[in-house]
Amino acid sequence: MGGSMSTFLVVLFALVCAGPALSQVLINEVLYDPEGTDTGKEKIEIRNVGSATIDLTGYDLYPDGIGYFTFPAVSLAPGAIAVVHLRQSGSNSGSEFFHSTPSTNVGNASGSVALFSSTTHSAATLASFVQWGAGNKAWSSAAVTAGIWSVAADSVPAVPEGHSIEYDGAGFTPGDWFDQSVPTLGSSNSLPVQLIAFSGQRNGTSVVLSWETVSEIDNFGFEIERKMVSSFELRVPGSKPGTWNPEPETPWIRIGFVPGSGTTHSRQRYSFVDNVPLSERTAYRLRQLDRTGMFSFSDIVEIGPAGRSESMMLECYPNPFNPETAVSYRLSAFSDVRLSVFDVLGREAALLVEKEQEAGSYTVIWNATSMPSGTYFATLEFQGKKISRRMVLLK
Repeated sequence: MGGSMSTFLVVLFALVCAGPALSQVLINEVLYDPEGTDTGKEKIEIRNVGSATIDLTGYDLYPDGIGYFTFPAVSLAPGAIAVVHLRQSGSNSGSEFFHSTPSTNVGNASGSVALFSSTTHSAATLASFVQWGAGNKAWSSAAVTAGIWSVAADSVPAVPEGHSIEYDGAGFTPGDWFDQSVPTLGSSNSLPVQLIAFSGQRNGTSVVLSWETVSEIDNFGFEIERKMVSSFELRVPGSKPGTWNPEPETPWIRIGFVPGSGTTHSRQRYSFVDNVPLSERTAYRLRQLDRTGMFSFSDIVEIGPAGRSESMMLECYPNPFNPETAVSYRLSAFSDVRLSVFDVLGREAALLVEKEQEAGSYTVIWNATSMPSGTYFATLEFQGKKISRRMVLLK
């Protein structure tokens, strides 16, 4: 009897504590507000994220307010993508489907899409869900019950006309979707690494480069590139400084590699030490590589000649704060300056300064009355360098 009771309790614990089973087929991208006239150009992409082929026969897709689309007899292979075209006629295939019967378009200001594994619609058959612009859309409560959406009132921020919303591959919150400025329906999602800080400084006979990310998808790593800056500052009394380039542009040279963190939604910090730096003014940049071979470049950081001190300072006080904090910074030379605030998803929350400023110390007050509680990053860009400071808003 004791053994049977123990077995029963173990099974019961597993049933109670197990999280929701992740569907293999998920909504992957939604283009709800295409450029120009929407009719016939709205699209929804689904993807098989599992390792087995899925029979889509009888699956129902529900774009809020325009009616259900039932998939015909078709299978979706592992990793395969299918696109449903709304209010457009065509012949269904294994990857292209046409929902031609609706008489209205999907909402631009707000809307939702639900995917069911059956023509019977309930939380038990709800496989994937997303809503944008506003919460509490059709099937949002069922999605919460099914464990595939965080809170019924939560929604992905609406994106500009011509953009889509894309799923980043993990989680069930609005933060797991991002604004895709160039829609990629019909191909794999590619979320750029969200780099929020890249800076460098001389440390004795070396140059130390540091950078941080808040989100990475399939990040293979960072190549570090360097080149000599063949220019110097030219200042004429009574005028603003300019730059003279006495020699042709020098090439970028790869000097190292730092592995990335693959896919992660937590803050990552990286560094690289150039132990044989150039004595002249030097420019550095990062070449970020994903696992598909695609790449992008970071902003450029310039380091002054050896023996010359260049500094920039950024501090926030009080921190934590509510609702205001003083953002103070120091510049070592005349330059264009940009001071902005980003949230943890890398979205710009406020632009505090964007203008030319002389060398000296400055303070700007950021009033975050209209912002939700959470973590933010004050980011200062100055002479190709960028530094960030973490701030916590507690309401």
